[in-house]
Amino acid sequence: SNDIAQTNDGILWIGTYAGLYRYNGREFRWMDDYESVRNVNCLYVDEEGRLWIGTNDNGLSICINEQISNVVDQSKGLPSNSVRAIIQSSDGYYYVGTTGSMQVLTLNTGLKRVNVLSEVVYANHMAADQDGHVAAVTNDGTLYLLQRGKIICSRRLIETQTDFKSCVFTEEGELLVATTGNEIFRFSIEQGAFELLSVRTCEGLQNIKTLYWLQNGELFICADNGIAYLTAEGEYERVNTNNFNNSIDNMLVDYQGNLWFTSSRLGLLRLAPSDFRDIYSAAGMDNR
Repeated sequence: SNDIAQTNDGILWIGTYAGLYRYNGREFRWMDDYESVRNVNCLYVDEEGRLWIGTNDNGLSICINEQISNVVDQSKGLPSNSVRAIIQSSDGYYYVGTTGSMQVLTLNTGLKRVNVLSEVVYANHMAADQDGHVAAVTNDGTLYLLQRGKIICSRRLIETQTDFKSCVFTEEGELLVATTGNEIFRFSIEQGAFELLSVRTCEGLQNIKTLYWLQNGELFICADNGIAYLTAEGEYERVNTNNFNNSIDNMLVDYQGNLWFTSSRLGLLRLAPSDFRDIYSAAGMDNR
């Protein structure tokens, strides 16, 4: 699985290289009737409840009430048919990262192209705050700050062996940026620039793929070799997922509080809340 999203009706959508799957809480259904969706890189649900589907070779599809309403591909001005990341800024712009340049769209009275950011090539991860900022991390490890469809500034790691990999904004508007190693950089956005506040090392993790911020202040950290989380008080703890510990790319907390994790190599994992404590698992022992 490559990505997972939840629409306002509680339906989960799982994007894979084999296509798009719909989960209603009981069964998975392959959505083979969407002709424009044959494989999926990324998913995004906007504030209106529309499902944006970024494919690997057929551009971008927008789904409303489980019907495809728009398809945007290279024939309609998209820089590349391979879409890697999609996000909406708080002031209404849609940023679409492709393996080529980044496309900026609006969807007020129909879909309109606003700008192409030719410098932002192969944006894999994006995050948005409440002040119209979007942070984007490209495949070469460059971190960009975007606003009103334009580039405000950029930053790279120069003196280290690692690159920026993924990012998320906190409720307070601080930006957390993970690296291809196991560090998390914390920035504030001051007058259109990144101001470094701190750097934290996540012991035991390798190549952090995704950061997922919860409104209670907890942070989940998905990496190449497992999952960890930081409590609101800053306590760090690994999450025992047994053999589900490879290439964990994305996660989601659904409306019931279940944790869903996608792995490009292992598929999909759901962790459900339980009143019971597995002593063997808590102690890191094999089940017997």
